[in-house]
Amino acid sequence: MKSTPWTQPAQGQDQWWQPLVPTGLTEDKWVKGIEIRPSAKGRRVVHHVVTNLVQQEEKYGAVDVNGGGYFSEFAVGKIGDVFRENTGKLMKAGSAIRFDIHYHSVGEAITDQSEVAIWFYPKGEVPKYRVFPQAMGVQQSMATMDIPPGKVTQHFAYVPLQHPARLENFQPHMHVRGKAMSMEVIYPDGRVEMLNHVDRFDFNWHVNYVYADDVAPVLPRGAIIKLTAWHDNTAQNPANPDPTQWVG
Repeated sequence: MKSTPWTQPAQGQDQWWQPLVPTGLTEDKWVKGIEIRPSAKGRRVVHHVVTNLVQQEEKYGAVDVNGGGYFSEFAVGKIGDVFRENTGKLMKAGSAIRFDIHYHSVGEAITDQSEVAIWFYPKGEVPKYRVFPQAMGVQQSMATMDIPPGKVTQHFAYVPLQHPARLENFQPHMHVRGKAMSMEVIYPDGRVEMLNHVDRFDFNWHVNYVYADDVAPVLPRGAIIKLTAWHDNTAQNPANPDPTQWVG
């Protein structure tokens, strides 16, 4: 599947392109893998490609999946998802993909057409476990984002688990002032465990840390995921374009 083309001007503010592309599916399909990539020239101006699945669906057990939700993404260092054996995402007949593509200028006009490749389970094969999307603290962190000039800051988000869950991966995502990010779990009995800590975040390489089968954290209902992000808005940050700016 391909997005409709977009031409990013040589100069100017960042742009977001959000076309809706029908999948053309005439029957339900189970997904085992997804790859997203910009065009070869488009990689110079594409910061990320987030895709959302748009489909009509009733509540599935206790999880409201009406509308489909997050599907997969491209960011520098991450190109997609491969789901574990006997797990997958459900795409309904008549569904569509909503692209959310973030473009930035590099000094010349460049046209991009990003695309999504999808690997399906064989017809009639239904995986035992369904993968559901879960945004981890995005709304909290964006609501409290405040980075004064010349400062190193900390921001927190807390995500209570409404159901038992196994974590599949950890991918810090920040921009040029990003310094570090950690993910901890607070168990119902009050015990705290550090799951991941990236202390040298690099905007140019959004590494997706995928857990091996024998170490993927399995967490109980009622546990709380605590996310901590550090940003460096000082002149000592070599990636910082302007430490005099107040970032919100």
